[in-house]
Amino acid sequence: MGAAIFGIIIAVGFVVIFANGVTGTVATPGGTAGGVVVLVIVTFIFLLTVMRRWIVEFDLTGQKLTISQSLLGRPNTIVFDCPLDECTRVGMMEYRNDDGVSYGAYVELKQGGKYSIPMPNGTFRDVSLAVSHLVHATGIPRFDTVA
Repeated sequence: MGAAIFGIIIAVGFVVIFANGVTGTVATPGGTAGGVVVLVIVTFIFLLTVMRRWIVEFDLTGQKLTISQSLLGRPNTIVFDCPLDECTRVGMMEYRNDDGVSYGAYVELKQGGKYSIPMPNGTFRDVSLAVSHLVHATGIPRFDTVA
């Protein structure tokens, strides 16, 4: 975490040096400053994506589901919070993308709407096992939407 912030500070410092081009030790060709700025922006977006953590908590004693998100080590932001008796079903979903097919879990509510449950690796076996444990622990009915 501290290394990522240190890396961002160094990258911003390089952008300032290359954008100004006033140091005697650095020679900046015409398009280099713009390229460095684009590279830093892409790196920053990548770091934000990588350093985002999703936390899904099924509190069996309190009978509630909480999905929260943490970015760059800041306190969790609650994205979703409801009692377990509001959940009508839980299951697997199939996601098709350029890399092929990945899988994830979801929970559906009585008042409507599905909430995605982030899964780290998205393989069929791992997601199926996680949903099975969830159904067993909570008693929420299972309904998979995979082909």
